[in-house]
Amino acid sequence: MWRSGTIHVALAVCAVFLALPLAQSLVQGNDQHAMSWAPMPRSEPPMGEGMVSSATHVVSPTSGVGQVNGTLCLSSDRLWPGNDPSACDNGVGPVVAVFDPANGDVYVTNDGSNNVSVVSGASNTVVATVPVGSTPYGAAYDRANGDIYVTDFDSGALSIIGPVTITSTPTISSFTATPSTTSVGQTTTLTVVASGGTGTLSYVYAGLPHGCASANKASLSCTPSATGSYTVRVYANDTAGHSANATTFLTVTPALASVTLTPSSDTLQVGSSAVFAATPACTGGPCPSTVQYNWSATNSLGTVSPIHGSSTVFTAGGATGTDTIYVNASVGSKQVTALATVTISTTVLTGVSVSAASSSVTFGTTDALTASGVCSPAPCPGGVTFAWSLNNTLGTVAPTTGSSVTFTAGSAPGVVAVSVVATLGSASTTGGTSLQVLPAGSSPTISSVSLSPTSATVATGGTATFTATAVCNPSPCPSSGLTLVWSVSSNLGGASPTTGATTTFTAGSSAGTGTLTVTATLNGGTPRTAQATITVTSSSSSGGGGGGFLGLPGMEGYLLLAGLAAVIVAVVVALLLHKRKGLSTPAPSAAPPPATAPSVPADPAPTPPTNFDPTPPAVAPASPAASSPPLPAIPR
Repeated sequence: MWRSGTIHVALAVCAVFLALPLAQSLVQGNDQHAMSWAPMPRSEPPMGEGMVSSATHVVSPTSGVGQVNGTLCLSSDRLWPGNDPSACDNGVGPVVAVFDPANGDVYVTNDGSNNVSVVSGASNTVVATVPVGSTPYGAAYDRANGDIYVTDFDSGALSIIGPVTITSTPTISSFTATPSTTSVGQTTTLTVVASGGTGTLSYVYAGLPHGCASANKASLSCTPSATGSYTVRVYANDTAGHSANATTFLTVTPALASVTLTPSSDTLQVGSSAVFAATPACTGGPCPSTVQYNWSATNSLGTVSPIHGSSTVFTAGGATGTDTIYVNASVGSKQVTALATVTISTTVLTGVSVSAASSSVTFGTTDALTASGVCSPAPCPGGVTFAWSLNNTLGTVAPTTGSSVTFTAGSAPGVVAVSVVATLGSASTTGGTSLQVLPAGSSPTISSVSLSPTSATVATGGTATFTATAVCNPSPCPSSGLTLVWSVSSNLGGASPTTGATTTFTAGSSAGTGTLTVTATLNGGTPRTAQATITVTSSSSSGGGGGGFLGLPGMEGYLLLAGLAAVIVAVVVALLLHKRKGLSTPAPSAAPPPATAPSVPADPAPTPPTNFDPTPPAVAPASPAASSPPLPAIPR
């Protein structure tokens, strides 16, 4: 018993003396291979093999002969960060350590696990474990051949460890996708940074988007063909069968394919403005909200504002001409462009003309409709747009835009109003026509036509207006296909215009009576006529606008003139009679002179008659204006 104890003590002393130089080098830090210790509380979980904190724990020495830079606990064939030796649970029983200057490794004997831990001096990690005999205590390094000698106390043996080939597992320090958000058809790069392991590392990628394939590359180009959110994993494998893996995330959005401007062209008045909108189109789904826009006008005939956003307002300047509006749309590195042309002029849209191939359409058949703009000054420039609509469901019109469309009749009879809105720049005007929808094999006809007024009296050179109204069966008459033609009998005058629902008759220079005739025709069918009587009278010779007396037509003026003349004559005669009566009244008792007495007798004292009245007779005073002798008295 004593002998066995003595042997144990002797072996321990030998091991101490063999390991003393190496321990002194490690503690005092005089060798470049001194280990850097990183402590951690014992209660925390292990950091894993090869994972040691770089922080240095310094313990102030008490003896003044050196200092402890830190402590690592060697337990279960691993190095664990610790605070100090007393905090380590040495489950493997490390006893001594020797240094191999050839490769910088440290060999530690573990009497609790009957093996030797090989610790890398560069990383302070256990890189290998070599099994030896029972209870290895002492160890020594043979510089001549690089062997490590280990005394196995309970086995009574000496284990010789030759040069150890250190193997490690691969480690991935980073794995990224640049960019991490891309779009269909755009390329992203997957990059992995790995180290360690045995031999050359190889790489395998999993979870890639459609369109991307794995390759044995540390930098993999990926061009997705489908949208989605992807978790991509890479595996780094060494030749010894060890592997490490890591993941990264990749988002693939729809790809920007094109952009469209609305409107694609426009015509503006000088100083006016219009709104232009950009609509993107993407491959693989709806476009993302991250689409960016940039607007510009190239010819400086106007301005755009704002220059960013999905729409902008173009304002024309004071010069005429053509400008071009550009929009650049982008998502990431993908860019697309579109343009619109703007014509700046002084032309104004004043109306729209609509025509139909036929005024009536039978069930299920079609009719061609055409619209054209009316401008001042004519003609209209390019850029006039047309939008069509119907007032009921008796048919359909397709397309609903454009200068030429097709109307398709339904299966119910009636009249449908077709409207079209013409737009040029900021100006719009509305026009239209009506179509009659009839059963198959039938068509509308004119049943009658009437005139208003039915008669008129016009002085030479005068005018009169007439209106024609057609009545159709079925009613009402369609607006297209109906023609009204006017004519005048004899040479009394003429009608203008000669077609249309209204005309004006202008009398010639000759008086007389004639007729005004209107002829109504619907789509070349049976014509219907109506007439009005026209009387043309002569104008007054004294002028006055070509009519009769005081501007009254015909005999009315002359009858009025004759009436006025008769009244004047009657008044003059009455005045004259009244005047003569006052001047010729004789004295009441005077006897008329003898008819045969030419003169008064010269007898100075005539004998008065027996019935003589001495009162002198009353004599009316003579009128100062009278220039003729008094008239003889008129007997009573």
